[in-house]
Amino acid sequence: MSELLPVEREFEGRTAFVLGGSSGIGLATARLLAERGANVAIVGHADDSLVVAKQFADDGLKAVGFFGDASQSAFVAHRYGAGGYAAPVHLSWKLHH
Repeated sequence: MSELLPVEREFEGRTAFVLGGSSGIGLATARLLAERGANVAIVGHADDSLVVAKQFADDGLKAVGFFGDASQSAFVAHRYGAGGYAAPVHLSWKLHH
C-alpha cells in the first residue's frame, strides 16, 4: 500500500483541467487544487482565464490558462497536450478528518 500525502500536498504531481475556472466555484476549485500541489489548467470561454492563471503563477502556483469553447472536441484535443498537461489524471476527492 502506498503512503498517502498530507492533505496540503494531496494533488502534488497531478494535473487538473478546471472548466469555468476563472470565477465562482470553478475558481475556488482551481485555487484549492493548485494550493494542494496540482498543475492546473484553467479553462474558460473568455480571456479572463489567462488573467487568473497569471495571478496563480504570481502567487507561486502552477497554472496555465486557456480560453475557448470546451464543448468542442477540437478545442479540447488541441489544448490537451499544451503546456505540459498531456497526461490524463483522475482526481478522487477524499474526506479528511
